[in-house]
Amino acid sequence: MNTAATDTLMQPFVKLTQSNTELLSRYATSPEVTTQAVQVAEGLMRQMQGAALKLSNSAAFGDLAQGLMNNYLQFWTELSYSLVAGFSQGQSSLMRQAEAVTSEAIDATQANARRARQAA
Repeated sequence: MNTAATDTLMQPFVKLTQSNTELLSRYATSPEVTTQAVQVAEGLMRQMQGAALKLSNSAAFGDLAQGLMNNYLQFWTELSYSLVAGFSQGQSSLMRQAEAVTSEAIDATQANARRARQAA
C-alpha cells in the first residue's frame, strides 16, 4: 500500500483523536472541574490526616516506635563495639608490621656489616 493511500485512510482516525484530545483538555482545565478537583483533594487530605492521627495514637504504633528505637539502639551499640574492636585489631596489626619491618632492617644491616668485615 502506498503512503498517500494510507494517509487518506488514517485521516479520519487522526482527526477523531485530535478532536477528542482537545475536548478532554478543555474539560480538564475548566474552572468547574478544577474547583471540584481541589475540593476533593482537600477532603481526602483531611481524611488522611484524621486516620493518621488515630493510627499514631494506637498501641500498635507505640509498639512500632518502641521496636524501631530498640533496633536502632542495638545497631549503634553493635556498631560502636565493632569499631572499637577494629581499631584495637588495627593497632596490634600495625605494631606487628612495624616489628617485622624493624627486624628485617636489623637483619639486613647485620648482613651488610658481615659482608663488609669479610671484604676487609
